[in-house]
Amino acid sequence: MYCPFTGQTQIEKQYGDIEVIDYRAGGINAPGTIDILQEIFNDCLQFQASYDSDFFPESVVDKLMEEYIAQIDILVKLDKHKTPSQQKS
Repeated sequence: MYCPFTGQTQIEKQYGDIEVIDYRAGGINAPGTIDILQEIFNDCLQFQASYDSDFFPESVVDKLMEEYIAQIDILVKLDKHKTPSQQKS
C-alpha cells in the first residue's frame, strides 16, 4: 500500500474567467498494490484510491477506505494539547 500526501495542490479556484469547481488526481499503481493519494484542494482533504482490481475485490478496498477515513476522523477529534495517553481518559 502506498499513501502519499502531496499537500496543497496549488491549483487556484479561479483563473481569469475560468472557475475551477472540481479536481481529481490520477496515477498509475503497480500490480498487486493499493495507492491512496491524499491532497488538499479547495480547503478540503481529498482522497483518491486506485488499486489492482485483478488482485483486490472492490469490497475490500471499500472497507479499507471506510476504516482509513474513520481513523482520520479520530485524529481530527484529538486534543492537540493532550498526550496520547491523556486522549484515552
